[in-house]
Amino acid sequence: MTAREVASVLRLAEPTVRKLAANGKLPGLEAGSSIRFRRDAIEALIGPLSS
Repeated sequence: MTAREVASVLRLAEPTVRKLAANGKLPGLEAGSSIRFRRDAIEALIGPLSS
């Protein structure tokens, strides 16, 4: 997933998602100048919140 897609799912601004990833609070992988996120990792984060 892209930072934009994650921002939409988490209802956050894209720069906030990038900051959280840079600080290690969101699991992401830097690919050049972009950050990619695994869908299952993001779903694992929001799973407990949506119950």
